[in-house]
Amino acid sequence: MRLLILTTLLAISFSGYGNWFDKAKEQYNNLETQVKQKISGNKKKEPLVLPKNIPTDWHVKVIKEPVFNSKMLLVESGLKNSQTIILVHGLGQNGHIDWIETIELLKHKYHVLSFDFPGFGYSEKPKGQFSPKNYAKLVQWLIKNFAHQFKVTVVGHSMGGAVAIRLTADYPEVVDKLLLIDVAGILQRTAYIKHVSSIPVSANAPGIVKKTLNTIDDLSDSFVELANSKLDISKDGHIWTALSNSTPNVNAAMQFIEENFSSALRKISHDVHIVWGVKDPVTPLRTGKMIAYLLKGAQLSLIEGAGHVPMKTHFTAYSKWLIQSLNKQSVGANYQPKNSKLKNRLECKNKTGIVYSGSYKTVVIDHCAAVTLKNLYTNQLIIRDSVVQTENIIVKSNSTALRAVDSVILDTNSLFEGRIAVQLHGSRLDFAGTTLSGTTNAMRITLKSRLVLSVCEIKSPSYNGFSHATYTIKKGNLDDYLF
Repeated sequence: MRLLILTTLLAISFSGYGNWFDKAKEQYNNLETQVKQKISGNKKKEPLVLPKNIPTDWHVKVIKEPVFNSKMLLVESGLKNSQTIILVHGLGQNGHIDWIETIELLKHKYHVLSFDFPGFGYSEKPKGQFSPKNYAKLVQWLIKNFAHQFKVTVVGHSMGGAVAIRLTADYPEVVDKLLLIDVAGILQRTAYIKHVSSIPVSANAPGIVKKTLNTIDDLSDSFVELANSKLDISKDGHIWTALSNSTPNVNAAMQFIEENFSSALRKISHDVHIVWGVKDPVTPLRTGKMIAYLLKGAQLSLIEGAGHVPMKTHFTAYSKWLIQSLNKQSVGANYQPKNSKLKNRLECKNKTGIVYSGSYKTVVIDHCAAVTLKNLYTNQLIIRDSVVQTENIIVKSNSTALRAVDSVILDTNSLFEGRIAVQLHGSRLDFAGTTLSGTTNAMRITLKSRLVLSVCEIKSPSYNGFSHATYTIKKGNLDDYLF
């Protein structure tokens, strides 16, 4: 029951519209109604209706799809044009409605396909798992049967962005170009929930305020990590059944945060453009940075002031990005820290809210809070009694690359390479898109530590692959838990 409540709140945060309490109440009431209907056996199938007040040059029809064996809404515009663009919507019952302005913008030059996924908008609400893999299979079928050419441009928003990634990885032959907007999911479940529950801190806040809020966030994160480490949803058939029979938002949201995109993100070689609302409260910008880093050559653009649905709230900036992305090749701008002209030592002691970059032989962070290491290269990183964020750093060592003692580290897109890549002592790590490469061990734990790994790559003599999971290890090597 607690899991269903958590999932309901998660689905509300993805949909991103309206008053939060009203949404929570509505979702709870819907769930309660469905339970009563199942008990009484009086659940009735609602007739499918078509949307009203649509533009006269749109072609709207109901089709029978083969994945869930249900009726779904399909919208086409610009039928005279040869090049097809397919628009893949996110969570929430708006479905294709979120694309109205986009369709009007594109229809004069492109054949535009839009639709409501089964479970959403004007489509039927069938039983089944609304997973990225199932939805990707459905989109592939739509392309095969309704596109004007074999390869299409795919534009995906939020949940639709995750579907678009799965589609491109599983059916690369049908995708020409991939455009992603504020993609939902991708991060490991615990990492995402920590983001939703975090407290935003102004960059101009006084040091004491940053330190206090950092401590509160740290306590909250610790609780989330502990709670989620006790859940193994993917292995519980009863939970999956309950989710599949609950509201579509709950069903889809839980499926998406349980999906592992580690392999998918690393095998896509298409032309990829990504845009993100800087103030998106639903999907962290960290996700966009990680996707752009792993999809080599992908280009990440930001829309200042925009939230989770920039095509509705910041259409001018969004449409400029869209047209430019359709007309040019992406030129990825991933910066790689350099190892030239290493300075001897960087030491941070008893400081708060400092950002460091550059190249050093050794970096020591000692009793510091809200410290950031970004675009940094070093031969050794030592972190003691500190709370640190690292992004796009490279640590290459002949011994242990990262040593962390009684510390909390959140990393995105970094490389730790050494005889032992990471050694932990009573610490907590949240790594996303990180590579751990150890000639002896990828990670060694000497005192109980907790790990949250999102689409990370692990290289060691005993394991070579990916990890997308949480671990609590009292003592030993991470490698031993990865088989």
